[in-house]
Amino acid sequence: KQIKIISSDIRGQLRLYTGRFQKSSKDRQALLQKNNLPTLLKTHTSTSERLDFYPKLKALISKLNPSSILDLGCGLNPIALANPKIKYYASDIKTSELELIKQYFKKNKIQGKVFPFDLTKTSQHSSLPKADLCIIFKTLDILEKSSPKITLSILKNVKCKHFLISFSTKKLSGKPMSSPRRHWFEKILTSLDLKYKTLSSSNEIFYLIST
Repeated sequence: KQIKIISSDIRGQLRLYTGRFQKSSKDRQALLQKNNLPTLLKTHTSTSERLDFYPKLKALISKLNPSSILDLGCGLNPIALANPKIKYYASDIKTSELELIKQYFKKNKIQGKVFPFDLTKTSQHSSLPKADLCIIFKTLDILEKSSPKITLSILKNVKCKHFLISFSTKKLSGKPMSSPRRHWFEKILTSLDLKYKTLSSSNEIFYLIST
C-alpha cells in the first residue's frame, strides 16, 4: 500500500515537471533519423512555441561568444541551439528526451555531455559543470512553487559567466499575463547584485544575467 502511495506521488510530480511539455506522441526516434528537426521540435510544447524565436536566441548567444553552454531542464532545446563549435552540457529529469539529445549530439558531432539531474537537489548544484552560459527556459516558476530557494541556490552555486533564464508570459489557458515580469526573480537578482537585461518573444520573457 505504501509503495502504491509513493508511486502515485512520484507520477504526479513528474507530470508537473515534464508532462505539461509533452505536446505530441509522434515517433520522435523516426523524426530524428529522418533529420526532420522542425517536426521533432514541435512535439515539445516549449520548443514548438519557440521555433520562430530560436534565430534571435542563436544571434544573442553568438554575441556572448561562449565556448561552453550548460542547459538545465533542457527539454529538446539542444536540438535547436547546439553546434559543433560550442561544448554543450544538456541536463533534464526526463531520460527519454536526453536519449534523443544524445543521439543528436553523436550524429552531429556535438562535444559535451548529456546527463540526468534533479534541480530540486540544491546540495548538488555546485557539482554541475562550469560553463560560459547557463540556459534555463520555463523551469524556475514550477520549481520555485514546490521548493523555494532553488533559484537562489542556482544563481549562487552554478558556476557560469552568464545566465539566460526565461519565463512564460501566457497563462495555461493561453491568455497573456497582465504582469509578465517576475518581480520575485528580479528581487533575487538585485539582492545578489547581478546585472541583467530583458527581451521578449510573443509568449516568453528572457533575462540575460551577467555574474
